[in-house]
Amino acid sequence: MADNKKALRAMAKQIIEGKEDQYKIDRDTTTGKDEGDDAFPYEEAPNVCWVVIDKNSGSGYIQISGGGIEARIIQTGPEESGLEQAEIYQDQACMIFGRSTVLYIRPKKKK
Repeated sequence: MADNKKALRAMAKQIIEGKEDQYKIDRDTTTGKDEGDDAFPYEEAPNVCWVVIDKNSGSGYIQISGGGIEARIIQTGPEESGLEQAEIYQDQACMIFGRSTVLYIRPKKKK
């Protein structure tokens, strides 16, 4: 899993390359849970603007929806491989179903 975290971070760094003054990468990954009050964690724009998904993380999926754009679903699990990135547009949310793992990129607060 440590290698996957490094790969997620490396892809996130590529996304914001040259724009580090505008964006920041979360310190740690976010993984969904099977049950409980926080079983379906989600983030919404404008708090997040990109997500990098570990497709080989736990079984589940990521759903990006809202903003009048067709929902996008990215499957994860042991039968999947690689990483995938997705931009999160205004009025969209990114929800984690199952045990999927992601790394969020957020806009930096303007000073």
